[in-house]
Amino acid sequence: MKKELNNFNLASVLSVSLLLYLSGSLLAPALGVMKGAFPEAEMSTIRLVLTYMYITVSIFSLVSGFLAKKTSKKNVVIIGLLLYGGAGMAGGLFININMIILSRVIMGMGVGLILPQATSMIVELYEAEKREKLLGWSQGLANIGSMIGSIIGGSLALINWKYNFFGFGVAFIILVLVIIGVPNIPPDKTETNKANLPKMPKALFSICIFMFLAQAASLVTVTNMAIFVNSEPWGNPSLLGITMALLTFAGFVAGFVLVYVKKIFKKFTPLFSCITMGAGFVILSFANSMGLAMLSNTLIGFGYGLMIPSLFISISQNIPPVLRQKAISIASAAMYFGCFATAYIQQWIGILSGNPSQRFMFLAFGIGTFVAAAGCIIQIFLKKSNQVNA
Repeated sequence: MKKELNNFNLASVLSVSLLLYLSGSLLAPALGVMKGAFPEAEMSTIRLVLTYMYITVSIFSLVSGFLAKKTSKKNVVIIGLLLYGGAGMAGGLFININMIILSRVIMGMGVGLILPQATSMIVELYEAEKREKLLGWSQGLANIGSMIGSIIGGSLALINWKYNFFGFGVAFIILVLVIIGVPNIPPDKTETNKANLPKMPKALFSICIFMFLAQAASLVTVTNMAIFVNSEPWGNPSLLGITMALLTFAGFVAGFVLVYVKKIFKKFTPLFSCITMGAGFVILSFANSMGLAMLSNTLIGFGYGLMIPSLFISISQNIPPVLRQKAISIASAAMYFGCFATAYIQQWIGILSGNPSQRFMFLAFGIGTFVAAAGCIIQIFLKKSNQVNA
């Protein structure tokens, strides 16, 4: 039985989750203003300020797992927070767009170091239902961070786009909490003897695919909703912010009710998540009112908010303890690679289908999500069959 930690320890561990989506949401509202500050740059170049960091996030999610075998998870998080805050704020000091992109790439290293440990610390420090509840809370707090980032980011962009970068200084507040309140979790030395290591279960491969696809799908509405609403006769730009906020708010709610949803659906929770997301995308592809657009975003956000922590819970249940840190790092890398790849996936869908419209994009991802749901069903029956044969 693991030692029960106090509420300050718990708050310090969970505080790291607030930063995970903030890295994008705080800056996104400033991209339009930045285009005015750099008129010689193409909009595609301005978008790289937001997206290029996901390359280093994916790479350093793997590096994070390696470092956690050499030193404590707390030290890895501290290094990540220093890179996050330092490089994040540095972006506001440059007047060259390429230097700003470089600062974001370095910031991505920090995000990559932090991301797996935000989950791994919970898995290591807590057990059973408490662990599942906190993994859900972690996802919920990540969505709260995203909501706060969007609100504050929009306000700062109206004053000066540089202030959006300076907002990343919040990482240093979290750094103080981590130093004071997060317990030291020593590296697992048993993994150094590779001859005695069990093989990584094949289940991780499926988990990574779902992580990748879920993250790629979650950004489809983010990247298309403004164009979609503004192009429709029923679109109401004044309600666009509320519609987008519902996506994040639903994810926040899902994280905090996950433990209760799992009690109802048990092993079918990932299936329920896929069906919820898929229904949201299909409804959105046929939406003829802002009300349906809001309902769709709510369903997509709720399904996604259930999916990600459920997959991390699956890692804690199906991966041997000695391999969990590595598995979480690999899954985290797959998840953020989905962030980077989503624009290219949408582009390929448009090219291959000859239909790049937003409605078709929503429908394509809806169908894809239902295909993933079918994959969940197949996995459940295969697992049941293997248990019977065993």
